[in-house]
Amino acid sequence: MKNRITFTSMLVAFALLAGLSPAMAGSAWTDYDAASPLIIRYVGAETIHTLQVTATTIVQITDTTTTTTTYNGFTLAQVVAALAAAEDDEGDKEWEVIYWAGIAADAVASNDLIVAAATSVGREWNTVVKWDISNEKHYDCVVSHMVGNDVVGSQKIMDVFGEPTGTGDATVSIYVDGVRKYYKTITSPVYVYGVGYATNVADNSIDLADYVDLGDGVDVGKASIGFVRVARASTATTGGIGVNVSE
Repeated sequence: MKNRITFTSMLVAFALLAGLSPAMAGSAWTDYDAASPLIIRYVGAETIHTLQVTATTIVQITDTTTTTTTYNGFTLAQVVAALAAAEDDEGDKEWEVIYWAGIAADAVASNDLIVAAATSVGREWNTVVKWDISNEKHYDCVVSHMVGNDVVGSQKIMDVFGEPTGTGDATVSIYVDGVRKYYKTITSPVYVYGVGYATNVADNSIDLADYVDLGDGVDVGKASIGFVRVARASTATTGGIGVNVSE
C-alpha cells in the first residue's frame, strides 16, 4: 500500500509540474480580457522574434524583416494563416500558430484584440494575442494545455460556473477541436421585485452554475483542444467563467 500511494503522488506531482490538472479532476478559470484566440511561438534561430498587437494589426519582427497583418475584417483562420506565413530575412517560415480559445470562423475586426506592446516570443507557446471582451462580447475558457509540441486535453467537462457580466441573452457553447458539442441560450434579463415589491426590476446577472447542466459531462479527449464560450447578446464588461473537469 505504501508503494502505491507513493506512485500516485508522483503522478500528481508530475502533472502539476507540467502545468496540468491531475487527470482525476481539476478546474480552469479565465477572467475577462484574458482569453487567447490563438497561441504562437517562434522556433527558428534568429535572435530577434517579437510580436506586437495594435488596434488593427499584428506586427511580427523576425531578424530585420517586419510582417504586418491587418486583421480588421479577417476571420480567425485568416489571422492564423497570416501569422504562420511570416518570414525571416532568408525567406524561412519559422512561426507556429494554433487555434486556442477560438474557431476558424470567428470574425476579427478593429479593436477585437487587446493592444499589446512588442513582446519577444520564443519556443514556449505564447498567449500575447487576447480577445477584447467589450468588443467581441464573449468569454472563453480553455481546458486543454500544451506540453512541448503536444496538446493535452481534459477528458470531460462536467460543470460551467462563473458570472459573464453584461447584458442580453447569454449563449453557452462548448467546442472540441473547433466543433460545437453543446449549446444553450440563457434568457436575460429576468425581472425581479423592486423595493417594496412595487415595480419589477431587470436583473442582467447570470450565475452559470444555476443554468448549465451537462449531465454526464461533455467529452473532450486527451489530445484535443476544448473550450467553453459564453457570449452576451448586447454587452460584455467584466467577470469571468470557469469549468470543472474529470476523467
